[in-house]
Amino acid sequence: MRYPCRCTDNEEQRDTRCRYEVLPGAFESAVDRSDCCRSVFGCREDYLRDTYDEYVERRKCLIDGLNRIPGVYSPIPMGAFYTVAKLPVDDSDKFCAWCLSEFQYEGQTVFMAPASGFYTTPGSGRNEVRIAYVLKKEDLIRALFVLSKALEAYPGRTE
Repeated sequence: MRYPCRCTDNEEQRDTRCRYEVLPGAFESAVDRSDCCRSVFGCREDYLRDTYDEYVERRKCLIDGLNRIPGVYSPIPMGAFYTVAKLPVDDSDKFCAWCLSEFQYEGQTVFMAPASGFYTTPGSGRNEVRIAYVLKKEDLIRALFVLSKALEAYPGRTE
């Protein structure tokens, strides 16, 4: 089991660390998270519960939104703040670079990591991207919309 452990007397830093480090997936159970958060970081139980619930909602928003885009599939991640989604593209490295350099929709684009860099087997992750759900739900909804527009416009779309 891993416990992020950075102690400080600074209440603002402690709250930020609880928000971003002690979240679903960092511990084996909610009890572990709760005990660590209260004892190490000094967070209130309701703060931890609210933060946990927020990230569960963000995950649901992202996964449901991805799976509604034609040709896209994402499983539900367990213990991470990101997902690896399969996209209907010829090459995720090229797609991610294209999104940043050539695509925009109403002045916006999306930033993703090609999943090929997370595999050791050559060719694995070729049509997959890693997407984090650290944005607010409203921002995730907009990013999903912009992603769908990018997939519609991408010249290397496979479906």
